[in-house]
Amino acid sequence: APALRQIESHDRIKIGLFAVNTNDGEQLGYRNHQRFPLCSTAKLMVVAAILKKSQSRPSLLQQHIAYTQHDVTSAGYAPITQQHLLHGMRVDQLCAAALSVSDNAASNLLVRLLGGPKQVTAFSRSLGDRTFRLDRYEPRLNTAIPGDLRDTASPQSMVDLLQQLMLGPVLQYRQRHLLMSWLQHNTTGARRIRAGTPVGWLVGDKTGTGEYGTTNDVAVIWPPHRKPIVIAIYLTQSNKTA
Repeated sequence: APALRQIESHDRIKIGLFAVNTNDGEQLGYRNHQRFPLCSTAKLMVVAAILKKSQSRPSLLQQHIAYTQHDVTSAGYAPITQQHLLHGMRVDQLCAAALSVSDNAASNLLVRLLGGPKQVTAFSRSLGDRTFRLDRYEPRLNTAIPGDLRDTASPQSMVDLLQQLMLGPVLQYRQRHLLMSWLQHNTTGARRIRAGTPVGWLVGDKTGTGEYGTTNDVAVIWPPHRKPIVIAIYLTQSNKTA
């Protein structure tokens, strides 16, 4: 904690961290109950809610979704959905784009399919969480205004949710395997949690980035021959253009 406080005071940033070593139950926390802007780490819960729904609706992941140029343009970042504007995409393809590439339009289409941001929050509540909340669509949810409760969660709430989704009974094997695969194939996290893990450790993560210098990453880390570590690191600042 002193080292984190030193970083905070030197760079005028706010750090939140929570980690659980599921091998021995050891925990590490710093500002772990405080709220931080979710930014694109929210996409983890969006996709998980779709996967949960697909367990009672087996055809859901193969459902074809048509969308418009406005859906793509208004999302702000849509590298995959932009390529498939003519023919649309399947729900499982949108899930992969949202998690592995952080495609905003893909996430928005999935949130719309669920019935709106409140339904993503409702999914977290169904897992016993009382902290996570999604209020807006991409890219508006990235405003990260200090003190704004919208689109926030605590590091501990995200670790608890990720642990349930990846290591608990919430998702069936196929759905859990898909989620694991999409997180492990993430292309946006090379300079975050992955950069600090030893060679040979497997990482599945979801990053988030927003205004006020907000820089997030949540991950499951598999050391060789040991049970995984689940970790969430959230960082935000008081300067809007930091």
